Amino acid sequence: MPLSTTARTPGRAALPQLLDPASIAIVGASRDTSRIGGVALDHLQRLGYQGQVYPVNPRYAEIAGLACYPDIESVPQVPDVAVLALGADEVLPQLQRCHARGVRAAIVYASGFAEAGEAGAGRQAALAAFARESGMAIAGPNCMGLANLTTRAITAFATTFRAFPPQDGPGAVSLLTQSGNVCAIVYATGRQMDVGFHQFINTGNEACLDYSDYLDYLADDPQTAAVVGYAMFAQGN
Repeated sequence: MPLSTTARTPGRAALPQLLDPASIAIVGASRDTSRIGGVALDHLQRLGYQGQVYPVNPRYAEIAGLACYPDIESVPQVPDVAVLALGADEVLPQLQRCHARGVRAAIVYASGFAEAGEAGAGRQAALAAFARESGMAIAGPNCMGLANLTTRAITAFATTFRAFPPQDGPGAVSLLTQSGNVCAIVYATGRQMDVGFHQFINTGNEACLDYSDYLDYLADDPQTAAVVGYAMFAQGN
């Protein structure tokens, strides 16, 4: 039974694509593994993700041995999730292109939204309206990202995964926080105690999906035996 009592967020239907993707496009991918668009790609390659990975950046023909595509329209299959390693002003136009391509879920790293004054609040309102109209499951904005540690679909840009890799095999504890730093610290501390993690979820500004959307999903997830949560504010759902 859902833990929240109000109308469901339209994007909830695509939470499986967001949290357990079989294919991932990184829009704004980079060869520089110190940059956000390079960290996520490096995690996916080094930590054992077995799904399809599609770097997208018109500046490159290949990155780390993978074909790199000039735009989302050129990717040979519709990915389950698009990771947007882009600036705030580029986010909405790129999401519109992803939606037109058939992508159902996206992760928005960029800051510069509701936390950034009147102009940022306007960007976030436009992003939220697009999410409602499109039905896309959109994580963020202003978030560290997500990671399914069981499948190694690690799209969060936290470098803590390099120092403390996921456990071998499935994990049973899921992290759900509104603070990226807290999520990374709890993960690192848990791995030092040999805790096996399943989901790593940083919700960010929650323009589209909020804390309760993820919590409901985890409550029904047979792989999640326990949720470690940290909430600083509550949204409408």
